[in-house]
Amino acid sequence: MKVLGADILSGSVNSKTQPKYSLVLLEGGEIRMSGEFNRYETLGMIRDIKPDRIACDNVFELFSKDRARKFFFSLPKNTQLVQVTGSPTAPEPLHIVAKRNGIPLTSRATSREEALACARLAYLNVGHIVSAFEDECRIVVSRARSMGRGGQSQDRYRRKVHSEVALNIKEIKHLLDEKGVKYELRCAKADCGCSRGEFRVRCPRSELQGIKQRKGPDVQIKILPVEKKKLEFTSLAPRDKSVILGIDPGTTTALAVVDLDGKLLEVFSSRNFSFSDVLSFTTKYDVTVVASDVVPAPKLVEKVASSLNSVLFVPAQPLSVADKVAIVNEKFSRSSYANPHERDALAAAAKAYSSYRNTLGQVDKKLEELQLTKLNAEVRKLVLKGESVEAAIARLTRRREEVKEVEKPEAIPDEHHGIIKTLRDEIQILKEEREEFKELLGESRQKITELERKRAYVATEESRIVRREREIAVREKEIQALKSGLREEKMLRENLQKKLEELQRISLLEPSGNLSLLKVVPQFTKEKISDAKDTIKSGDVLCILDASGGGSSTAEKLLKLNPRAIITDKEKMSHPAREVLRNAIIIPPDRLKINLVENFGIVESNALEEEIKKEKERMKLESAARLESIIEEYRQRRAY
Repeated sequence: MKVLGADILSGSVNSKTQPKYSLVLLEGGEIRMSGEFNRYETLGMIRDIKPDRIACDNVFELFSKDRARKFFFSLPKNTQLVQVTGSPTAPEPLHIVAKRNGIPLTSRATSREEALACARLAYLNVGHIVSAFEDECRIVVSRARSMGRGGQSQDRYRRKVHSEVALNIKEIKHLLDEKGVKYELRCAKADCGCSRGEFRVRCPRSELQGIKQRKGPDVQIKILPVEKKKLEFTSLAPRDKSVILGIDPGTTTALAVVDLDGKLLEVFSSRNFSFSDVLSFTTKYDVTVVASDVVPAPKLVEKVASSLNSVLFVPAQPLSVADKVAIVNEKFSRSSYANPHERDALAAAAKAYSSYRNTLGQVDKKLEELQLTKLNAEVRKLVLKGESVEAAIARLTRRREEVKEVEKPEAIPDEHHGIIKTLRDEIQILKEEREEFKELLGESRQKITELERKRAYVATEESRIVRREREIAVREKEIQALKSGLREEKMLRENLQKKLEELQRISLLEPSGNLSLLKVVPQFTKEKISDAKDTIKSGDVLCILDASGGGSSTAEKLLKLNPRAIITDKEKMSHPAREVLRNAIIIPPDRLKINLVENFGIVESNALEEEIKKEKERMKLESAARLESIIEEYRQRRAY
């Protein structure tokens, strides 16, 4: 067997420059050739050598996804493409696969060493065959040239070509019928024959001996493979060997495979190994028993056993670490596992084998007595799944003894030939009608597609209009909010402008010697006093226009401003307020000529000073009178 190992050396199939490959050719297990080649040289070598297998660790190093069809078309007839690192659902590093199969390879191996390892693995039937085509093919018979404009003989020539196409279709149909190959035939009827015919043949190209692809002056015959929807990976390893699969699930999942003779076949562990990954791993084995090391079995173990239709084995009680170490060391070496997870999976498989060993021994002994050792594997599987040895043997021997008799078809009486011919003609008419309906169906589908496209366009236009209306509504809301904010800002600016002008007028009037400035408080309340507080400083003369409303706390708030004098109608004040302001200078407004200008007042300085002086004198006289009254009252008390 010729095996060509390939590994990409530099570049990529997706780059503009050609990639380079390391190639190693094995023939009969011996190296016949090795070297470095570019892509075109590699494809040429494949065509010249015609290897039985091309082995690599990743098929997409040989072609990109959009060039897969072209690559498989270029392969020789019986050449298989093998990916040795497993299927895409559960790939493994090349050095791990090589080590498992006794081929020395490190993770830092050269490209040539990896190509050689790929070739040796494929030679040992390790890996998956990659296929792009079904085991079917299409045979297309059609005109070799277009029926364009011609002279007087054009119609005659067209009839001649169509009759030759029909004749070739009939010959191929006869050959397929002789071979007993199943097929489907579709013909495009034309005048005096067929313009085109296509056979969908249910067998690979290799079985179509006698049918050749050719192109003549009038008719051409093409034999084309049927493509699969995606690349298919099929394991090279046979699945006829029954095994016990031990599983230790978790963040790191470990799998151990032991055959029904107790021989260790494989131990594997990986992080984040999913349920589908486990099933992909088991494709190369016929898993008869799935084993766990704990009771009850984890859900993943139960799910795998159910999916594989296998027997689920659980020990009578969970295995301790000491039990696991003892079981594994008794049957296998310490080097057979790399971590505790692999040890636990191996212990589960070994425990299951120990449990079934006596039963398997009885099967072997019984088959030897009956000289039916050829049934060993099948009987073992049935017994492990619950059948008795006798019942399993009886079932298998009965199955082998059953022979289906093939009855010869009865000869068709001559009188039926006319009926058969009529029915065949009717079938042909129905087929032609079916082709017409197919054409109508195709036209209807085109119309539906066009209408769907128009509907999608209208829906898109409507959604665009709706989006635009929503955007306009959002913008209008934003504009209204901005207008409202602008009005508020304008009012605030006007108020600030008024206050600024007022403060400017106040600052201009204060230096004048003939006039005095009064700070006006509209009403005797806490709020109005707080509003005017910013324009009042200590020693100012205040003018309260409305003295009613305030109490003692209002009067105290007013005194905190430390005014020099207060001009207001004291009689309108409440009694508590008057008591608090008893020592303050309060001048009635009717004694002065006050000019009010917005929030301040103007009065003649001399008149104001005169009234303040009078009020002070009055307050002194009142104080003296109160003092005399107190003394007199005290004397009267002493006299009694």
